Order: sequence, then C-alpha cells, then structure tokens
Amino acid sequence: MVLGSKKKKVRTSRQWELSKIPEAIRKKRKRKLIVWHTPPHWFKQNPFKNKDMFTVVRDPYARAVSEYYCNWFGYKGKDKNDPTKMNEWIRQKINKIPNNGHLLPQYYYVYNNNGTKVIDHVLRFENLNEEFQELMKSYSLNVTLGNKINVRKNYTSLSVANLTRPTIDKINSCYANDFIFFNYSLL
Repeated sequence: MVLGSKKKKVRTSRQWELSKIPEAIRKKRKRKLIVWHTPPHWFKQNPFKNKDMFTVVRDPYARAVSEYYCNWFGYKGKDKNDPTKMNEWIRQKINKIPNNGHLLPQYYYVYNNNGTKVIDHVLRFENLNEEFQELMKSYSLNVTLGNKINVRKNYTSLSVANLTRPTIDKINSCYANDFIFFNYSLL
C-alpha cells in the first residue's frame, strides 16, 4: 500500500512485466501471478518506487487457516470444517506456491532478492487497528479502516489448534523467514 498518493495513473501491461522473481519461485511458477498479489519490487518497473509503503503481515499458521476459508481462493469442497480436509488442502497449496500469489511467504513482499528491506512500515494483523491508526497519524492522514469484507463466517470452526504436525512442519519450512523476520513463534 502506498501512503499519501492521490494521483492515479493508467499503467500499461509493459509496466506490469515481471523481471525480478526469486529463482525458487520462478522454477515453480506455472501460471501468471495476479498483479495485486505480487511484490511490487518484482516488476520490471516498480510502480511504487520512491513512495512510502506499508504492508500487513500475519502469523503464518493463522494465515494458512484464513486462506483455507478465503471466499476467493479457499477450499471449495464439501465438509469445510473437516480438519483432515483443511490440513490436506493447506499442504497441497503450499506445495503449489506461488498460487497466483496466494500463500506466498510474506518475506518476499518486505525484502528484495538481496535481503534488503523495501517496505517502510510493517504492520501486524494481530494489532492492525492500533498500528494502522498510529501510522496514519504519523503521516497526518485522516484515514480509518473500513468494514471488513473477507471475514470468516459463523459456520467456520477450524483454527490453528486443528493443524496437524505434518502441516505445521510444512508451514514452518515454507515460512521460515516469516517466523524469523516478523518475530512469530514456531509451534
């Protein structure tokens, strides 16, 4: 997200060309990444270069469960609250990263291929309301968070507590940098 930018520019498809995708992701990529799920510094021309930027990170375990229940990307089959199906789905999707950008390790959004931090402000989902307000205040912006759109429904019952050891191990491996750089605890 870019701070303090009010101008909108029409971007050509050439400006959205990707050129700086890490080799580990490039090898696994079979389909195009969705623009809004792609780290900006992966583009041939970073559309946000020289802008103050922020992003939101989330505990990798909670994020995986959230993706499972996501209205757009998540599990579409029957028995959505079956722990076995959730664990299988999460492991399968992690194996298929980049998944058009879904489940991409958050580290890739914050750090470039050289390990340099390219995002000015990293907010934690777990403290989003407070951290977002502090950030907006620091930029003298009168912006608040609106209504939540992609919120889990009442009929969803699975959580991090339902993750199995093989799924936890897969998350730990795939998101190792997320745990280290964003200070999340391993299970």
